[in-house]
Amino acid sequence: NNLKSYPKIKAEAQTPFNKFIRLRDFKDGCISCDRTKEEVELTDNSLKGGVWDAGHFLSRGARPDLSFNELNVHKQCKVCNGGSGKYVRKNHTVAQSYRESLIIKIGLEEVEALEVDNNTKASKEELIEIKKKYLKKALELKKNLDLL
Repeated sequence: NNLKSYPKIKAEAQTPFNKFIRLRDFKDGCISCDRTKEEVELTDNSLKGGVWDAGHFLSRGARPDLSFNELNVHKQCKVCNGGSGKYVRKNHTVAQSYRESLIIKIGLEEVEALEVDNNTKASKEELIEIKKKYLKKALELKKNLDLL
């Protein structure tokens, strides 16, 4: 593991974390637009790799300290998560809708706590532990949801 680069280890930890988020929010609609899988597919049938992403309220680029914060990441359709950056007006609307839904879901106090800048970076060792933790949590959720 010491031979792997930091970005590689982080990507390996992000995959099971994101899967856990999608499973955790399995019964929810998109955090930004509240559409269901069927509604998203009706409007955009060109989606590759499924309909859902684990969308970060505050992006991994801007706030790497929140990459693995469960309160910062929620199920989001690919249309809201992926396409929003191309259109400034849409991006603002998606971000605003995400924040409004997040306040309903976790409360204003928690949202404001996320918005406080804390930019600490996880170590390689911490990322390896995060990967193990979320592989296990995702498997447990999959069993509980009867998706095996």
